[in-house]
Amino acid sequence: MRSRDDPVSCRTVTLRPATIDDASLVFEWRNDPDIQAISETTTELKMHDHLKWFAARLQESHAESIYMVEGSHAGTIGTARILQDGQTHARISLTVASEYRGRGIGRKVIRLLKKKIDEMSRIAVARVHTGNLTSLRAFMAVGFHVIALEGKFVELHAEKQ
Repeated sequence: MRSRDDPVSCRTVTLRPATIDDASLVFEWRNDPDIQAISETTTELKMHDHLKWFAARLQESHAESIYMVEGSHAGTIGTARILQDGQTHARISLTVASEYRGRGIGRKVIRLLKKKIDEMSRIAVARVHTGNLTSLRAFMAVGFHVIALEGKFVELHAEKQ
């Protein structure tokens, strides 16, 4: 793993479809206390439950797509999801590995996901915890606008391309 100070490790990020082999890494990130604190479900997940959830979402017929975020010269550095929400929207969710946070990777991933959603002819939306200022700034920097505040979460929508 490269150090946080390595400027070349994430100059480029790409998305690849997740496979069942990615389940353990996604599980590890989901149970990271920093991620749990800003998630809608704040309890620690059990591996058995996670594997059932993960495998179901990898099915082609599921309305949710899971991607792994690959950093140039760094390997897998995060995970991202698109959940088709009704007939017109698609919800973005992402996690960046702790050692790669604060490098602008989230913005790059959001742009990639938004492009996929635009190709689906849907409106990209996100739901971000009010305590997650870094993510709120990242979504707003790439053109998302606050639509509503619902409890501890901010609903954001992007302009449809």
